[in-house]
Amino acid sequence: MKKTLLFSLCLLTFYACNAEDPKTTTDPIDQAQQVSMTDIGMIMEDMTVADMMLADMMDTQEMNAKCLQPAEPMCDGQSEGPSILNEHTAVYDDQRLQMVIFGGNTAVPENCGFPSYTAETTTWIYYDYAVDGCAGPWVKIEGNGPRGRSRHHAVIADDQMWIFGGRAKKASGMGYDLFNDLWRFDLGQRTWTEITVDPAPMPRYNSAFVYDSLRKKIWLFGGNTSSSALSPNVVNELWSYDIEANTWLQTQINDSNEATKARLWHTGIYDEKRDRLVFFGGADDRAFESTAVYFYDLSFYYIAEDRWESVTPIYRPDGRFWAQMVYQRTYDQYVLFGGHDDQQLGNRNDTWIFKPNEGIWEMMGDEDVFLNEATDFCVIPTDFATNLKHLPERRNAHSFVWSDACQRGLIFGGKTDCGAINDVWTLEDQAWQRQVTATQGESCERWRNNPDNCVNLCF
Repeated sequence: MKKTLLFSLCLLTFYACNAEDPKTTTDPIDQAQQVSMTDIGMIMEDMTVADMMLADMMDTQEMNAKCLQPAEPMCDGQSEGPSILNEHTAVYDDQRLQMVIFGGNTAVPENCGFPSYTAETTTWIYYDYAVDGCAGPWVKIEGNGPRGRSRHHAVIADDQMWIFGGRAKKASGMGYDLFNDLWRFDLGQRTWTEITVDPAPMPRYNSAFVYDSLRKKIWLFGGNTSSSALSPNVVNELWSYDIEANTWLQTQINDSNEATKARLWHTGIYDEKRDRLVFFGGADDRAFESTAVYFYDLSFYYIAEDRWESVTPIYRPDGRFWAQMVYQRTYDQYVLFGGHDDQQLGNRNDTWIFKPNEGIWEMMGDEDVFLNEATDFCVIPTDFATNLKHLPERRNAHSFVWSDACQRGLIFGGKTDCGAINDVWTLEDQAWQRQVTATQGESCERWRNNPDNCVNLCF
């Protein structure tokens, strides 16, 4: 238990373009054979329902057609994507049906090995569609962009990918360089531009970064402002960047409750229907200690009311850090995947749905479960946990984005028990499907032809 937690903390020191199936209803013509003329009004009402259902089905077919390819499909990709990557950021471009990834770190220790830390400068584009005769879905863009970094923040707004903050290992000595620069990536031109803003929040990383479409503002909450890997300085500051005015503004937090506690490694979204910021999970400033608190509440900030609220249903995900959450606008629900808990399992591959109207969490499908404790600090046994291959590998520090155009989610990369990973999975109709197979980072039973040859979880 504690060994699993400590081992995982050691790692830290480095797809339904388909509406819901229409409910089956009785055919109005069949009904007409069973009723009198006085029931014509009821029949006409039922026909109206049937017509509405038919229209919904036609809309779904149209959506499916749009999701096969964008208006202007590209054929400039390659088959080879990122080698392995975690601590990166990603956004989804609905207009072009593509996922855009920036930065990250390729170094995650496995079995107590410590590879060199990296701060990636590459921008990757993943085409979420196929074109006959094209080489592959990946486009690699290098040069003229932000300095390499990881643990930064990203949103998509006004056909731009915006990034802020992050950290990179110092060229010499101990510690990290921290950033508070703001950059935008033009998704059409594929060019980076630095945006100069003064004053700005102090440099930080592992914050939540959320786009408020109503006000055209980007909100920044929490994070770590320490350059030391083992001595975090966790804050609960709330800032907003006004895109049109090009200004940062700090909002003073007047409430004092669970929702406003300082945290890092949390995830956030903007619920436009309720005009609120939503944050989940994260850890406090004792993240590397046995007394660390891993949050499991949903924190709401009602922007217009300047009011914070913490909600903790009895049935809920375990506390965790570095999970990722998206907002399904069509179905008005929040979807959470993965992260790292403080229980026996550590990395998770569970998927949860929060329904804000009912105020309840529901777990989607199943997940890997803990079986046997590790007897060696650096080697995790093959039978440490179940290995459900229809689900993504257990992970944290991944990216999870949502396509409103196609009604599917995509995850990429992250940290597993076996290092950094580079697979792509889609979530559609509440089922996961692998699109790109990992070249590294999977547990042995997933990649060996004969799992009986695995000597531990990873090899």
